[in-house]
Formats: sequence, structure tokens, C-alpha cells
Amino acid sequence: MVPERQSQLQRHILTWLVALGFDTSNVSTSLKGLKAKGLVTITRTPGGKAEAVDLTAAGRKRVAALTASGD
Repeated sequence: MVPERQSQLQRHILTWLVALGFDTSNVSTSLKGLKAKGLVTITRTPGGKAEAVDLTAAGRKRVAALTASGD
């Protein structure tokens, strides 16, 4: 099986998560919190597993603000 290629952004995200000590349960909880705040949407498979996470317009605005402030 050939490993799926990851984008530079995906590699950065994985690096940040590992550096912060996240495990799967922490990421899931964090994503649920971001969804509740309207910052992300989570697309699920028919079986209920998360398939894709996307930033909402509010999420993109928040990321832009964080990036601009250097956080």
C-alpha cells in the first residue's frame, strides 16, 4: 500500500498536534468545541466518523487574526 501524500499544511498540523501532546480523544474534543463556537464544520461518513474538517468564514477570520498577531 502506497502512503497517502500530505500537504505542507497537513504536515504542520500534525507536527503541532504532536508537539502539544494531543491524542485522538483530545483532538476530537477540541474539534467539537470549535464546531460549537462556529469556527469549523465537520463532515461525517454515513457511519458517523469524521471525514473532513473545514474552517467556516468565522474560523478563517479568527486564523487570520491569530496569524497577524503572531500567535
